[in-house]
Amino acid sequence: MVRSALMNSTFERVLLFRHLAICTSALLAYVLRREIDVGYTVLAVVVGSAIANFALYLMRISSRLRPIAIRSSPVVGLGAWTALIAVTNGIGSPFVAGLSLEVMLAGMLFGSTSVLFIAGAAAAALSGQQVWLGLQGQALAFGLQLSFLAATGGAVWAFQRRSEAREREFEREHTRMGAQLGRLESELEDERVLGGVGENTGRLAHGLKNSVHSLRGFVSLLDAHVGTDGQPVLEALGDAIDDLESLARLTLEENPATPSVRPMEAGPDVVLRRAVGEVRGTHPEVEWRLEVGSGLPRCGIADEDLEEVLLILLRNAIEAMPTGGLAMVRAEVEGEGLVIAVEDSGKGFAPEDLELIFRPGYTTKHQGSGYGLFLARRVLSDHDGILTGRAGTEGGAIFEVRLPLTTEVETGDRAS
Repeated sequence: MVRSALMNSTFERVLLFRHLAICTSALLAYVLRREIDVGYTVLAVVVGSAIANFALYLMRISSRLRPIAIRSSPVVGLGAWTALIAVTNGIGSPFVAGLSLEVMLAGMLFGSTSVLFIAGAAAAALSGQQVWLGLQGQALAFGLQLSFLAATGGAVWAFQRRSEAREREFEREHTRMGAQLGRLESELEDERVLGGVGENTGRLAHGLKNSVHSLRGFVSLLDAHVGTDGQPVLEALGDAIDDLESLARLTLEENPATPSVRPMEAGPDVVLRRAVGEVRGTHPEVEWRLEVGSGLPRCGIADEDLEEVLLILLRNAIEAMPTGGLAMVRAEVEGEGLVIAVEDSGKGFAPEDLELIFRPGYTTKHQGSGYGLFLARRVLSDHDGILTGRAGTEGGAIFEVRLPLTTEVETGDRAS
């Protein structure tokens, strides 16, 4: 819209400037060059040019006729200047300068290639009318005029080429900055959502801490009425309450210590089998198939961090198959990285959800929180890993974890 309006305004200025240039040139030729026959013929050319330019001005109103008017503009201009040259002594006419002016005006409307074409058309028009009139000893003047016209066309062409290069660079920079701004806006929105979650988490931690004190009171009351057989249950309940209190205190710390990055101890195959074993017992309706080597190399990620990520993906697969189905887990080395893929036979997700599912708070499930995949991706990014998702070949979804290796690959038999 803006570019069309700018082109329309430039086109109007070109039409107006051409008409003023033709009229002014005719007037100056009559006043300053009395030897030139400036009579009714020149007047007719000026009037005809004015009518043609006005017609182009009217055509520019229509969006369908505007491109035709713009392309016709240099034809009208070259025709008017050539006619004036022909009726005013040919190559010696001052109107020859109008052809160079027309080339410069073309630089306001067209690209570099079109400028060369118009400059060539101007040279052809000058040559054609001069051949028709005859050189009559004016070969030198004719050569100088053609050289000047060629120089003008070359200068305008070079200027247009530089302008087009700058415009392309500006468009690339604009696209890059737009993409960067989009990423920043996305990150800002993520942080805004997480900020709201953090506030709610703080409130939850305060409430949890109060509930822990109440539970300790209830345990003390129960301790007086429970026999020896019930003591192990109370002790387990006490341990659970201690864990809840530790979690509440950790959440409420203003500056919790940053956990150190611990290397993997058990190995990815052990961690993966442990995670699958945990969900397999609680969800017998899902059939699990494992393609995991027994000697996979270790990665620079702690066992509990990898297990947390895997449990998120495994539970996502379970939630995608509420009535049961098949889930496949594969782990293998690809290049210099370890790839773990979790595939389910659920309904999958729409293409437009592919990137949104990693945004905090976004979920495609009726009872989902929208934070699992986001947290999994963030945990992996802290260890130079990535998490991607895509549609399965026969429905469902596939999520892939990629982690860089830290040791040489150890061979081992594959198990299922």
